[in-house]
Order: sequence, then structure tokens, then C-alpha cells
Amino acid sequence: PTGCLMGSCHACEVEIDGGQTICACITAVPPGQKKITINLL
Repeated sequence: PTGCLMGSCHACEVEIDGGQTICACITAVPPGQKKITINLL
């Protein structure tokens, strides 16, 4: 499954450092962050 690529199905939902949850398919890297850590479970 690839998801909807519009953010409405939340298949791409990830939690970034600090506990904020974003939809990765429609959200850019937050300003001021040089890198993002992605943990695959």
C-alpha cells in the first residue's frame, strides 16, 4: 500500500523528535532542523 499521497489516510504518519506527529507525504522538514531521525520498527 502506498497511501493517498494527500495526507487524508494517515498511512505516512510519523512522530518526529519532540513528539509532534506529521504526515510525511505533505509536510516539509521543520525549519531550523538540520536532520530528522527516523526509527523503523
